[in-house]
Amino acid sequence: MNELVRRFDPVERDMRNRRLGEEGERLVLEHEMYTLRLGGRQDLAKSVRWIAKEEGDGAGYDILSFDKRGEKKFIEVKTTTGGIRTPFFITRNEHAFARDKSDNYHLVRVFDFRRIPRAFQLTGKLDNHLHLSTETYRADFQI
Repeated sequence: MNELVRRFDPVERDMRNRRLGEEGERLVLEHEMYTLRLGGRQDLAKSVRWIAKEEGDGAGYDILSFDKRGEKKFIEVKTTTGGIRTPFFITRNEHAFARDKSDNYHLVRVFDFRRIPRAFQLTGKLDNHLHLSTETYRADFQI
């Protein structure tokens, strides 16, 4: 029974998922800075910020970066250990931010993280790329 509890411990699962998310974000952060430096934009590479780490997870995106022209890129990173089609979760706040900032929004999907990490990027409105389905509901009392 103890083995079963350890295996399905929701607190432990949440901690593992948070670590995985942070590792994926770090990978994307480093890639953004590397790409800007490679493009001769050391000034912008120094300005890339890990918003989720610095300010917390409520901004609607994880990383503030820039394209080579200096335009802001709001990057949300979604990391899984599964393959390219493994589902992932998006909060209502993240979805709203993506909708409001669609011209500068980028979702970077990191997959196969534990084996050979690979990634692709979706830009613009999430509804143009993904089928979003309700997984949970918030329940408030009617008073």
